[in-house]
Amino acid sequence: MVKDAAETAAEVVEEVATVAEKVSSEVAGHLPEDGRLRRAAVVVEHASKEVAEEAHLARDIIHKVDEIEEDVKAIIEPIMDHGKHQRKHLEK
Repeated sequence: MVKDAAETAAEVVEEVATVAEKVSSEVAGHLPEDGRLRRAAVVVEHASKEVAEEAHLARDIIHKVDEIEEDVKAIIEPIMDHGKHQRKHLEK
């Protein structure tokens, strides 16, 4: 449940940051080269790009954790089943 919320949040952040990057780039292109507003738009563009990349990385990490979780379950479940089976034999 928490994982799903984190993944959804990362997706939304990535999408919003990507749009912000594109919009700020377009705005910067229409502003005077030496103006403060253009510099601010460029800063927003670069920051948005970094946020989008980090959000994408967060999603990749979430997916990798899912893979690891499945691998661990595949290793542990047979051990747990064997332990339950052994316990039943000892109880007899």
